[in-house]
Amino acid sequence: MRPHPDWARAGRGALAGVLAGAVAVGAGQLVAGLISPGASPVVAVGQLQIDFTPPALKNFAIRAFGSHDKQILVGGILVVLALFAAALGVLAARRLAYGLAGLGVFAAIGVTAAATRPAATPAGVLPALAAAAAAAAALAAVSGVTARTAQHQLAAGQAGSRQVAAVLTAPDATMIDARVSTGGTVTVVMSRLDRALVFAAAGLRPLPPSRCYQLWLLRPGTEQPAAMLPDPQHDRTGPLTVTGLAPASLLGLTIEPAGGSRHPTTAMILVLAL
Repeated sequence: MRPHPDWARAGRGALAGVLAGAVAVGAGQLVAGLISPGASPVVAVGQLQIDFTPPALKNFAIRAFGSHDKQILVGGILVVLALFAAALGVLAARRLAYGLAGLGVFAAIGVTAAATRPAATPAGVLPALAAAAAAAAALAAVSGVTARTAQHQLAAGQAGSRQVAAVLTAPDATMIDARVSTGGTVTVVMSRLDRALVFAAAGLRPLPPSRCYQLWLLRPGTEQPAAMLPDPQHDRTGPLTVTGLAPASLLGLTIEPAGGSRHPTTAMILVLAL
């Protein structure tokens, strides 16, 4: 039985969040090592937690763990950080802005902890800021570029399209990622059994109203118009379907006059073997 898509997405998001958290800890430790080991965000947050811990609880920890109380504290902070990072990853899987907003809370706690130490200096907040910046970059990276995420984005664009659903769920569905020579990336999911593909692009160079992007099915001696790309929405184009694939077909992309052409009038800016 396949996992429910929402649970699968949450699981991938949680893993992405934990990876981003690990990057954050590493970046914070690295910068702290250059400034002062005591400026580590983990240490600073631990000291802040100790400040707000009731004396009775602190005494219990010392009796229970003896000289290992600091290690237990740091371990507990890392566990909480991992859980928090996993939650941020789940939020980012729904919308990256949600995850980054939660990361802002994480950064505020780290900066506050560093800035309120008795011997705090302006440079003491740098490890926390470096950790937050590294986590933001890592979260954005690992949340967006996996094959399954790209496939989900293709499906979400036309959730009601039977053709798109048929291609994406075909037993022989194959994904291809490629770069366009003039800028941008494309993702193609194809099924030879259905003789069809789903095409989506991101970051294509904007064209004047007199020009358009056009797809072609290429075979020896044949250049068949396949589709004209719609106007991008939020820098993304598609998804759209192309049918009629034949063995040994190639998929081409050109820039043509508005309205399209019967035959390519410019050089191919993308050629994919299907």
